[in-house]
Amino acid sequence: MPRRGRRAKTDRLDAEGMTRTLRAWLSGDREVARDVHIPSIAQEDAKRIERERKYLVEERISIVGRIKGLLALHGIWLTGKRIGKGLRERLDTMTTGDGRPLAPFLRRDIERMLRRYDFVSEQIEEVVADRKEALAGNRGYFPLAEKVRHLATLGAVGETTATVLVAEVYHRSFETRRHVASFVGLAPSPYNSGDTDRDRGINKAGNKLARQTLVELAWFWLRYQPNSRLSLWWHERFGDKGMRGRKVGLSRWRESLR
Repeated sequence: MPRRGRRAKTDRLDAEGMTRTLRAWLSGDREVARDVHIPSIAQEDAKRIERERKYLVEERISIVGRIKGLLALHGIWLTGKRIGKGLRERLDTMTTGDGRPLAPFLRRDIERMLRRYDFVSEQIEEVVADRKEALAGNRGYFPLAEKVRHLATLGAVGETTATVLVAEVYHRSFETRRHVASFVGLAPSPYNSGDTDRDRGINKAGNKLARQTLVELAWFWLRYQPNSRLSLWWHERFGDKGMRGRKVGLSRWRESLR
């Protein structure tokens, strides 16, 4: 069968299957399909705050990495995750590993990246200011802003973490904890074949930003809530297992989601 003919046949079968499902649902069988939660315009727009901030932070990290890489290529090493404020002034006195001053085009390249770094940093500050005003109700509309403020009162939960969780996850309801785990990509991925039955770890098929935030929150919880029952259990069970053992122990927290 020609490729176009196979494609048309597949589309026809899919359409027939969807028609049968729709007929069964309309006749009262609610097991054949589930309602899809469609967020409101305000709920969808609220996600833009932290998504834009994450994009800008990643862009700034990329600029820092490129500057450090160019300088390291010429024997100059910068420490720290961010660029110091005095780097522009230091360009006049910087020398390469063999004692030469910076080449003119290399210096201009770095100066342009520093201007871009300052511009992106200003945009990050603008996004943070927009978030504060939206949560305070002074400008714009952020759904469930009160929930963000309540969540931020917990130790280890800052305004950024609370905003991500409310905008990405807590704007909707879930029937069970397994549904939450599936939504954020923290559900287990079992493997069954013959007599083999094992867990291949989390599937990571879900909301990436929410998943990353929850993992960071787990580490922050250990730091800022060391006397909680969960932190004490984790330290007792995995505190002396080394870095790999501690990471495995952190992943065990998701077992409660199964």
